[in-house]
This record gives sequence, C-alpha cells and structure tokens, in this order.
Amino acid sequence: MAPWLVRLLGQTGINVITRIMGLLLMALGIEFIVTGIKALFPGLLS
Repeated sequence: MAPWLVRLLGQTGINVITRIMGLLLMALGIEFIVTGIKALFPGLLS
C-alpha cells in the first residue's frame, strides 16, 4: 500500500502530510500540558 501512496502523493505531498500530522500531534501535546497545569494550579489560567 505504501508504494501506491508514494506514487499518488509524491514526495512533496508526503512532506506536507508529515508536517500537518506533526502540527496536530504538537497541538494535542500542548493541550495535555495545559490541562495538567490547570489541574495543578486552578487559579492560574482562569
């Protein structure tokens, strides 16, 4: 299946998808960190 995707997307398309997925993963991680900080310090970000 991977060779088919490589032909469909090309190297540039794969790079774009990789960056978008990295951005989504980073946003999810930041959300977890902020949620943890809110739980530790309830008055900090109210």
